[in-house]
Amino acid sequence: MPPRRRGDGPLMNAVNLLGIFGPLILGAVLLGRYFA
Repeated sequence: MPPRRRGDGPLMNAVNLLGIFGPLILGAVLLGRYFA
């Protein structure tokens, strides 16, 4: 990973949250379609 620069905080936090919640939301949608 490249060294952390000042000002990257909020963007990296958003990317990390997307990386965590993206698959969860995708899985919930797929499960919803599967069980619907």
